[in-house]
Amino acid sequence: MTRRIAWQAVVLFSVSAGLLYAQSGGATVPTVGGFVRESNRSSNELILSMMSRGGLTETLEIAKALAERRDPFIGDILAGIAGSAYGKEGYLAEMSLQVLLRGFFEGGDFLNGRVERARLAPNSTEVGRLVRRLQDFGDPLLKAELLGLAIDTVPQAAAKVAAEESTFLLGLLKKGDGRLPPEPSQEALAYLGLVARLKDPVLIEQTVSLIEASRDPYFVRRARAVVGG
Repeated sequence: MTRRIAWQAVVLFSVSAGLLYAQSGGATVPTVGGFVRESNRSSNELILSMMSRGGLTETLEIAKALAERRDPFIGDILAGIAGSAYGKEGYLAEMSLQVLLRGFFEGGDFLNGRVERARLAPNSTEVGRLVRRLQDFGDPLLKAELLGLAIDTVPQAAAKVAAEESTFLLGLLKKGDGRLPPEPSQEALAYLGLVARLKDPVLIEQTVSLIEASRDPYFVRRARAVVGG
């Protein structure tokens, strides 16, 4: 066992023991969420290990706490969650990614636009990898978050990502007799937002095909606003 791994094991044990002590009525100690919020990138490997060992509640608590952390680098955590090293069921990994992406880059209470861009910059390579893998993911809310980050992370590939998403949505519409389930509807709106920003003629044509296949008045109205018809 290396010195670094041994140190991480001690920290993990200390946090866990502290929580048990607090739950038993002992003195107040930092929670796991508090530890994560005050951490920096030097603790990323440990935090990923904690997420891999936790259940749904613990994992999402850590993801939410990370979204409030001020150190902007979480690229290795994103890679770990998305990759085989994470070792969790796919749905939990994707849910964790969605919570983390939304909070870290778009939703923290103390954040404004400038800070959000500053937080995205050091993570753009890893987020870009996730965006390029968009169709590998099954969680519509995660896909919606990634579509919203496409232009800022993979500007040269954003049109391709949008075209693949258009093909996917068209398949859903045909399967659902012109209607989308509730969560994919959010994904579809994120797609329209990306098309509106790209203003690509090919994507406009593909979006017209979605309008023709859709029986959802709200989606059709939003899509027509994007294509200008």
